[in-house]
Amino acid sequence: MKFKYLGTAAAEGFPALFCECDNCKKARERGGKNVRTRSQAIIDDKLLIDFPADTYMHFLQYNLPMHKIHSCLITHSHSDHLYEEDLEMRINGFAHIKDPTPMVFYSDTDGYNRIKKEIDKRNMTEVGVVQIELNKPFAVEEYEVTAIRAAHGANSSPVVFLIQKDGKTIFYSNDTSEYPEESWAYLKTLKKPIDFISLDCTEACGKCTYVGHLTLDRCVALREELIKVGADTFIRIGTAGSYEPDLNVGELVISQGCCYTSSFMDYANLQGTFSAVADYELVHKASVIAKEMGVPARVGLTVCNDLL
Repeated sequence: MKFKYLGTAAAEGFPALFCECDNCKKARERGGKNVRTRSQAIIDDKLLIDFPADTYMHFLQYNLPMHKIHSCLITHSHSDHLYEEDLEMRINGFAHIKDPTPMVFYSDTDGYNRIKKEIDKRNMTEVGVVQIELNKPFAVEEYEVTAIRAAHGANSSPVVFLIQKDGKTIFYSNDTSEYPEESWAYLKTLKKPIDFISLDCTEACGKCTYVGHLTLDRCVALREELIKVGADTFIRIGTAGSYEPDLNVGELVISQGCCYTSSFMDYANLQGTFSAVADYELVHKASVIAKEMGVPARVGLTVCNDLL
């Protein structure tokens, strides 16, 4: 499966719509890679995850073949993940589509009700909706999908998704904090390791303890629990500045090892100090794949705050 993030920002986007903080001011001035849109992802250019208002922006930015996309999974009904008003744009008159196959949305209760209301209001045949059942695999085209309960705003009917195809499993686990017991119980029944996990880290280096999003230290703790249910490979994907004058914004860096500039080990009451070193086979494979895809990549040592 080919997985692609389309948007990774929180509900306000970045820079935020009405914000005048220094970070948002700088992002507006610099534009480009400094701008982040609302959360959305796509698998194999055909299975969409979430439908925010920024879907139109992603359609333009990534040349998404929206007329060919017939399936969309909805994680929850908050407006930065489900903007059902835009579904009207798929009806005949606003869109001229040769293939009459409807676009079907898969959602738990609140998202289902919102989409169904929009479909009924406009008598839409170009859009369909299916209410999902938790902890029970269901077919979406050639994928096997399982929704489990997420820890987010309860009224939004939040879920995270296990998505399987050709013996591989993606666990799309955004917009959730630590999973409820019923979800842990289901994860413990999995018969093979998860191949790819996308975790929430909205609060980054903060100290927040509320239900709904994770901080970096809570991500570390959650990772340990996921190892117990079979996860064995972790790749942290993020952005950073550079000391190298010839390393440009948007270029790929594959870190072999990292030197720390802070004291997270003491903060977390862990024994000793060490520099994190990546698995050689994983680094080598990432480097080879980047080369095959024609993506320029730097491979070497990095330095950063050890919370990251």
